[in-house]
Amino acid sequence: MPIKLKCDEGYFSRKVSYEGTTFSIRELDDEAEEGLKKLEAQLKEDAEKTLQEHGIDPAALRAKLAQIPPGDIEAIGVAMEECGGELPLDVEFEFKNRRKAILVFTCQHGVVGWDITGHECTPENVEQLPNWVLKALSKEIIKDTVLSDSDAAFLAAPQ
Repeated sequence: MPIKLKCDEGYFSRKVSYEGTTFSIRELDDEAEEGLKKLEAQLKEDAEKTLQEHGIDPAALRAKLAQIPPGDIEAIGVAMEECGGELPLDVEFEFKNRRKAILVFTCQHGVVGWDITGHECTPENVEQLPNWVLKALSKEIIKDTVLSDSDAAFLAAPQ
């Protein structure tokens, strides 16, 4: 299939497949990327506050969060588990649900088509995808959205 421009109808950056299902994905537009950054920043801030409320010094978490690349929602969860000690189950579930909501947000803005028979690719149906598929798709969408350090260095190098 020929490459399309972002302004073309039906544009997608590439196709990815999982378990025999093919998804058409695209990078997040500027508005969705800003929305994702806000959701992610709020999650990090709330994680720090939550640890503090439960008598845990958030300094170690803050250091780990500073090293997590943009869009790596799962790493935020891992960092919180490593630094959080024993948090009440309701708190853990709340943060897991919030991380899932960010994955859904990313996929609702970045998945533009699929070959799932009998189900149109809509934001409502994207939300019904299994968690592991949301995680995998979100990583691919973020990869297309964010320039890697080597890409940024290449673009900044004198020609």
